[in-house]
Amino acid sequence: MAIDWSALTRFVPEIILVVIFMIYEERRNAEQDKQDQVRDATWREFLIEERNERHRSADQLTNVLTSLVAGVSSNHELIVKHDEWERQLQARRRSTDWQMGRNDE
Repeated sequence: MAIDWSALTRFVPEIILVVIFMIYEERRNAEQDKQDQVRDATWREFLIEERNERHRSADQLTNVLTSLVAGVSSNHELIVKHDEWERQLQARRRSTDWQMGRNDE
């Protein structure tokens, strides 16, 4: 069986077009991959910055809450002391009133 060169030469332009198309597609895919890598790197940087910002915000919130809790705790201590002093004062008044005979109760 012999090769029909005349038929084969008819396909040469089509083969060349297919090869050119394949080369074009390879280059386009390589360029797209580069763009994807740049986009992914930019996106990763953005996500890292966002995460760091959320951490900073959480730290600030923690500090504010800690100071608020400390303030509430000190206010509570003042209220407890005030109540204790008020009870002591009322006890002294009752004791003084009883000793002086002014027992209004």
